[in-house]
Amino acid sequence: MLIPALVVLYVFVRCLNLDLFVTTDEPFWLGRSANFYRALTQGDFAHTYQMAHPGVLTMWAGMVAYLWKFPEYTQYVTANLNHVYGIDGVLRELGQDPMRILVAARFVKILLQGVMFGISLGCLNHLFGRNVMVLTGLLITFDPFLSGMDSLLHVDGLFAICSLAALLAIASAAQSPPDAMVPWITAGVLSACAWMTRATGLLLVAVIAGIALLQVLARLRTRQYGSFRAVLEAPAFGGMLWATGSMAASILLLPALWVDPFGTMQQIWNWSSNAATEGHERPTFFLGEIHQGDPGAWFYPVTLLWRLTPVSLLGLLAFLVLLPVGYRRGWIKRNHLQTLVVLIAFAVAYTLAMTFGAKKFDRYILPVYPIVSVIAAVGGVLFARFLHSWRSQWRQFALPAIASLLVAGQLASLVGSAPYRLNYFNPLLGGLASAQHQVQLGWGEGGSEVMNFIMEDANGRQVNVQKSSATPIFSYFSTPNIHFVDFGMDTPAGWYETDYFVPGIQEWQRNLSPSYHLMQEYEPAYIVRIREVTFFQVFTPRTLPLPESLQMVTGCTSTFGGVQLMQIIGRAGMIDLYWLTTGAALAQLDISVTLVAPEESALPAQTATWDIAPKGIMSRVTIADPRPDDSVPLDQHTIIIQVSDSATDEVLPVISSRGGESADSFTTHSECYYTAPG
Repeated sequence: MLIPALVVLYVFVRCLNLDLFVTTDEPFWLGRSANFYRALTQGDFAHTYQMAHPGVLTMWAGMVAYLWKFPEYTQYVTANLNHVYGIDGVLRELGQDPMRILVAARFVKILLQGVMFGISLGCLNHLFGRNVMVLTGLLITFDPFLSGMDSLLHVDGLFAICSLAALLAIASAAQSPPDAMVPWITAGVLSACAWMTRATGLLLVAVIAGIALLQVLARLRTRQYGSFRAVLEAPAFGGMLWATGSMAASILLLPALWVDPFGTMQQIWNWSSNAATEGHERPTFFLGEIHQGDPGAWFYPVTLLWRLTPVSLLGLLAFLVLLPVGYRRGWIKRNHLQTLVVLIAFAVAYTLAMTFGAKKFDRYILPVYPIVSVIAAVGGVLFARFLHSWRSQWRQFALPAIASLLVAGQLASLVGSAPYRLNYFNPLLGGLASAQHQVQLGWGEGGSEVMNFIMEDANGRQVNVQKSSATPIFSYFSTPNIHFVDFGMDTPAGWYETDYFVPGIQEWQRNLSPSYHLMQEYEPAYIVRIREVTFFQVFTPRTLPLPESLQMVTGCTSTFGGVQLMQIIGRAGMIDLYWLTTGAALAQLDISVTLVAPEESALPAQTATWDIAPKGIMSRVTIADPRPDDSVPLDQHTIIIQVSDSATDEVLPVISSRGGESADSFTTHSECYYTAPG
């Protein structure tokens, strides 16, 4: 009952706070899962290939979630979505809550990981015994960064546990009788699960080749075989069984391979090689600097130190110090050593291989973390054996005490990082407070808190939200009155039309958003902090003074007393005029706008009254477009503007930015018009 109990605990930890936030990449996988579901059920097998990762098991999990929560999806959508990132909008149009389906997909994926975790525990029990198995299981279960990644609808957490299961199954098969078939086939199937989740799992082929070579060399040394063919027989037999299981599972898992195997594999290769050579399209923040492209060879060693727990590091240290002693005293058997070599060789080779790639994120070497837990568990057991040998009276207490301390320490790291486990950083290096100055943070954590503030502050009003982070990390929590726009804030109109601007921590770490620099002189209306570190800021531009950098002089700029015309935008049936209060102004003004088309008489004047905003603040006046049709574009008209005091009807003199004497009205041409935001 130990293994099922550990699996239940593993799943429980990963199911915590599944509806708390949405990461930047998860909308991609929810959309790809929808495409996978659509393509599979409608027999369009070529389009089950969605991404070079290729993320197949993740999409299977997502498909099961659609079958569970929204099986009718394929009745409404009959073609693949090109813009998978906008799946939340598609689902809302179909009357569904995208967060509900995302949570279901996360849960199904966690259950799948639980199966892989249980297989790993079974292999560990066979290879190392119960003590190492239980301690490893608990260390993996309570690892904060690993468990945080495991909870997401993404590929890396699933890939990590699939890789561990495959490696342990390979090690177990290598120690099975020469004629055993099931262990090798099982190892092949698990290997396919790994690389069909992330293509870099193909490194497992090198593991199989290395084991086969070692087996051949070992058989040659024994000189028990009469011919070289006899030497090769068992390794070749095992390799063929492994290859058969892995190939069959790969083809079964990805239906695109049924109809276009070579084209699909070519797409995977082309994308992966391009990412490895060119790096991420956006800059990376590492060691306090912004890197365009490859952040350097120290990236993964440094991020490992930041992400590993003190317990993992102590276990590693105990392993390195006590391994020679344990081997000499027989605590580590030859079969244990063989398994450890397989795990360590894969971890080192995988880290080195990923280091050669230019595109780097700390999660890319997630398969190393459960391997570290295995090694740390072996180190903890070795230390307990050492204490026992040193003080025989500690025999009954050494292992339970050491194991309890290690598990308690790991659990403390998990609890200390809750509820945002992705933001665990090694407290020995200063934790999250220090990490913000050294490594890249923020993947959507705190997005729900941002939206809670905006929805409460908007109080049902129709508002525009501009963001420098990806929209879906907010939109999964929004209500219909919240509109996400991306027209920028580099014009007076863009500033005025933005009710809320939300920059995230990566904007100031990676310098991603020009608009963020406009906000430096203002205090945010709301701040989301995680353990005292700012992750999001919320600004309300419309209520803030227009920055001097946006007060550019154009052919449109003209001053009417204490107000200045800044911009004119024509929309469908309406014309908006944007004004800046520059000094003392009357409380209420009337505006008259007349359009004159080329070689035509003036259209009837349109009038409006508006209350003036405080000094420095933008305001907008909207009039009906008097044109009877759109035969003559607005920018070919002459616009005549007159402003008067609402109380006295006195016309305010106007001074154009182009100079000249003051006049009763302002006349402008096409150089004044801007494209409407959005």
